[in-house]
Amino acid sequence: VPKEFVVQHRKHHEYSDTWNDPHTPRFGYWKLLGCCLVPSFFRSYKINVSNEDYSRYGVFESDNTFMDRHPKLGVLLFLLINILLFDGYGILMWLIHLFAVSFLTIATITVFGHTFGYRNFNLNDDTKNVFPIGILCVGEELHNNHHKDSRKCNMAMAKGEFDLGFFYLKILNKFNLVQFKEKY
Repeated sequence: VPKEFVVQHRKHHEYSDTWNDPHTPRFGYWKLLGCCLVPSFFRSYKINVSNEDYSRYGVFESDNTFMDRHPKLGVLLFLLINILLFDGYGILMWLIHLFAVSFLTIATITVFGHTFGYRNFNLNDDTKNVFPIGILCVGEELHNNHHKDSRKCNMAMAKGEFDLGFFYLKILNKFNLVQFKEKY
């Protein structure tokens, strides 16, 4: 995950739905929706983040991870695999995927997850859960639950909720590809 996103996400949780929130729809719904529809591969998604925010949230410029050195590698490998499997149609499928993921995960949660839906917890923000409509967002649709405790792996906290992302994590855990830090 790019450092910029980590800083923005931590800042968003601290200042959710205030003037200091880097991506609240409260102060510019349509502008924010437009930002979300352009995948970060084509331009940086860096809204309202200062150099001081990096150190404040424990993300340092000196951190030089593999992802920092090669931020577009995963997306380019995905393009290459699409071309190998589907020829020229692979490029079209790749572009559709980039925009669909940007819309479903970023726009749906950033905009709709603070505007429409239901709340399990009364927090000092506008967060809402948009389940089951947002189930394709792989757990992100349970945004109010996520703001209650962002450290949890399973965001399903009420009867009838299902976190598809957590389901995938459990499968990856069975193959020893991810490890849980604590019991979910």
